[in-house]
Amino acid sequence: MKRPAVFILTFALLSGVAAVSRADQISKPTGIYRQTILNDITDTLATIGKSDREENAIRHQRRMARARERREKLYEQNHKHVIRR
Repeated sequence: MKRPAVFILTFALLSGVAAVSRADQISKPTGIYRQTILNDITDTLATIGKSDREENAIRHQRRMARARERREKLYEQNHKHVIRR
C-alpha cells in the first residue's frame, strides 16, 4: 500500500515543479528589457535616500542604459559576419 502512495506523491511533486518552472520561464521577460535580481539590487542601492521622483528617474535611466547596451551587443552579434566581409 505504501508503494503506490509514494509513487503518486513523487509524481505529483515532480509535476508541480515542472509546471512552476515552465510558468516561471513564461512570466520572465527576456531580451533587452529584462530586469535581473542584480539589477534590482544595484538600482535600490543607487536610489537610497532619494525622493520618489528622483528614484523613478534614476531607475528609468538605468533601465534604458542597460537596454541600449544589450541592443548594441545583440546588433554586433547579429551583424558580425557582415562586418568581416
